[in-house]
Amino acid sequence: MLETVSTNHYRLLGHIDMQESSGLLRELMELPEASKIGKQDLLLDVSALESSDSLLLAALLDLERKIVQRGARLRVKGLSESMKGLARVYGIETLLENILETT
Repeated sequence: MLETVSTNHYRLLGHIDMQESSGLLRELMELPEASKIGKQDLLLDVSALESSDSLLLAALLDLERKIVQRGARLRVKGLSESMKGLARVYGIETLLENILETT
């Protein structure tokens, strides 16, 4: 589930993995068109996800591309250490550096 926290601040709940992700991924990919991003940053909190796999990484990179095309920036909060490790294994950790919140 994609939950609105405030304007341009969203939280992902549930699962983004091979078995249980189609609806949530669709919501996530529609976010740039459905929100009021404009040129404002979009904050996405992923800390409440129950499970995730490489689909989350792919979705974040795709979402970032869509948001950058609108002249805004994606910021991601709460990416788990295991997902960061998976990004290192795939060699894409540098692609995520610009979007990950450090606090």
